[in-house]
Amino acid sequence: MATTVADPGEAARLKDLVRPWVTGEMDQVIRIQPEIVTGFVLVPAQAVCGPA
Repeated sequence: MATTVADPGEAARLKDLVRPWVTGEMDQVIRIQPEIVTGFVLVPAQAVCGPA
């Protein structure tokens, strides 16, 4: 389950600890319960959306 980090101080601290792997402005920080995450796979956009 993912929840939004509402505390501005905590959100700022967490933003300093991680680096997004996607580009663009990030205006929210979410917390994901680690016991439900088993990994992730990054795939090229063409594999998901098809050719541009």
